[in-house]
Amino acid sequence: MRVTEKLVDAILAKLPHDKLAAHLGGLQQMLDTLENHRAAKVRLVKEYEANLRELDGYIQITQKQCPHWLTKRHRDPSGGSDSWTECELCGAEIGRDDGPGGYDG
Repeated sequence: MRVTEKLVDAILAKLPHDKLAAHLGGLQQMLDTLENHRAAKVRLVKEYEANLRELDGYIQITQKQCPHWLTKRHRDPSGGSDSWTECELCGAEIGRDDGPGGYDG
């Protein structure tokens, strides 16, 4: 946010004129700092999300090495066709019912 005419008008209505210059300088510095903090937060969130995607990739690579000897079928609680099978060793989804007559596991 920048110091705009609207903001100056609002400040003029509330501040004595002899303190105006000091307040405007401090206000602009505070707004610049706030803008920098918000930009840093956006960068950190993007970095965090990229790290999560990378870790998810490593998890998938490791899950592909699992023999999936112990599995559990999860049935759709509503009785529909959203049943799936999970490996209880690595947590990978190894099959999903794709509806009537089909199973892609």
